[in-house]
Amino acid sequence: MGTNHRFRRDGITGFAARLRLALQPNSGCDETVIALLRAAGFIHVTDLPVRMIGGERGRSIACENEGWRGRWDMNNGKVVLWGGDGKAWLAIASDLTVDMARGFCLNGHGAFVPLSNGESVVGYHLLCRAADPEWNPSPALATSPSPA
Repeated sequence: MGTNHRFRRDGITGFAARLRLALQPNSGCDETVIALLRAAGFIHVTDLPVRMIGGERGRSIACENEGWRGRWDMNNGKVVLWGGDGKAWLAIASDLTVDMARGFCLNGHGAFVPLSNGESVVGYHLLCRAADPEWNPSPALATSPSPA
């Protein structure tokens, strides 16, 4: 992959094809794609409860617009990939994450970026999702008052 550690599509063509397929509408991510996203620093944030500015509870993160599927976008230092299955994968914007998004989201950019306008989630929830992308908070944890 080279010494500069920048993402190169030509270096992982098998992964590229899988990721492109996963980002198409009504497609899901297989274990290899999930491993690639996680290795790049993306965290699956779908269904995590959100706290708005001021602490009031907002809605959970969800794909509220079908047009977001297979798209990416960036806002306030965060980048999101919306999978074809409607799952949101969020990361800190970097050369790697933005290159992945630009290279593999065939539907282009133009989607909502969760947690990029002052909203927050419980830090413990993010840590649990980083360890296990399919982890879900129990109802008791979902109402925890301390945002990340």
